[in-house]
Amino acid sequence: MKKLLMVTLCFLSIFGCKTNSLLSNYNTQGNLKANYHLECIDLSNLKNYHTPADVYPAIKKCIESDNLQFASQLFAFAGVYGKFDMKRVKDRSAHQAIAVLRINNFSNIDSEKSKAFQNYIQDYLKQGSQELENTCSQIKMIGKPNYIPMYMVNHGISAFNNNNTPLYENFDAEVSWSEVLDNYLHCSVN
Repeated sequence: MKKLLMVTLCFLSIFGCKTNSLLSNYNTQGNLKANYHLECIDLSNLKNYHTPADVYPAIKKCIESDNLQFASQLFAFAGVYGKFDMKRVKDRSAHQAIAVLRINNFSNIDSEKSKAFQNYIQDYLKQGSQELENTCSQIKMIGKPNYIPMYMVNHGISAFNNNNTPLYENFDAEVSWSEVLDNYLHCSVN
């Protein structure tokens, strides 16, 4: 329950965020870039090559069309994939890509719709709920990410110096996938 609350608080904190016009914004090519432009789709239509940068705009479309079930499923998927990518990308500044994707996609959603989604997702992703178990099963069937997370790599400060390898060389994908499913989404990993 504590971890669900933390995920929910992280999500809730992104709504209503404003940017300061005095900030400078430097970008590299590929920063937060979506490779696929998805509509509001059922989780079963996602593949392991869809990145969080592909999925967050689809979540927005679902929220705006009041399809909160699909939005919740996609939100769980994007969260799991984002956490997995954070485990394998060395540059910690690049990890902020997930928060920025959420801000970019959710900050201008109608407040009533965003509140409805926040309320819905708290129940939908409640630990032990049948909905969470079904979502976990579908995400497990899709499998761990099968892409290089350039949307995230190009978001970090290391993208400005080409002198390093962006991913951990000895990254254990199987262990990290199990950890993310268990610790982030609270899926049973069996």
